[in-house]
Amino acid sequence: MSKTVPNFLFPTNFRNGKNIKRLIKDFNVQGYGIAVYLLETLAETEGHQYPLSDIDLLADEMKVSVPVINTVINTYGLFQIVENEDGSLFFSSQLNDWLEPYYRQVQQRSMAGKLSAAKKKQKQQEQLKQLEMNLSDDNLSQQINLSESDSSQRPLNDRSTINKINKKKNKEKKNLSDNFRNFKKELQGIEIRFTLPYPFENFSKNTVIRLKKIGYLHNESINKDLSTEQAHIVWEYMFEKREKLLKIISGN
Repeated sequence: MSKTVPNFLFPTNFRNGKNIKRLIKDFNVQGYGIAVYLLETLAETEGHQYPLSDIDLLADEMKVSVPVINTVINTYGLFQIVENEDGSLFFSSQLNDWLEPYYRQVQQRSMAGKLSAAKKKQKQQEQLKQLEMNLSDDNLSQQINLSESDSSQRPLNDRSTINKINKKKNKEKKNLSDNFRNFKKELQGIEIRFTLPYPFENFSKNTVIRLKKIGYLHNESINKDLSTEQAHIVWEYMFEKREKLLKIISGN
């Protein structure tokens, strides 16, 4: 489940659609309640997809039979089925449309946060430059407090401290780069398919990516290899989810 449950605008005339009227006719108002329950379940589930193999759990929660839930999912055009390495999952393209305003707001807040962080970093760099100038001119021991991303305070009062910080950052960057190269080597000659989460950059909903044995990333949803920029973004996502991907590979 997602840590933060996204909000979406539920249309007040939802019940007036012909498919919903048919649903209510077949299952009374209980059918409407089942549909809404399924939509809310998808909204709070990571990736907004739910495995069909776990329908019995929802049936227990709603006190209805599994066949009734399957009928609601498959018959009235409210939900669609997708296949991936985890099996069959159902989702709702209509729900995804309702969620788009929420994710636009999330993206806007994220961009605003990144802009604020960039300005903060620039100010820190200016403070550091001023410190170096003061040390060079006066050989005075001065101290400034630079706020790090974890809100801790780090005193900087001489060149050795500054050099230690730079060396530590360079070492961390090198370790990360080495780990990334090793991860790509582990996947050489291996073919794997996975579905990107939504939303993810500029990819469409339920985009299925296939890593070819020759190392290329292929968008199976549009039958086209990824561009260099797209491949870089997806490789970063794969590196972040490497434990899950390697577990899938070891299970094949």
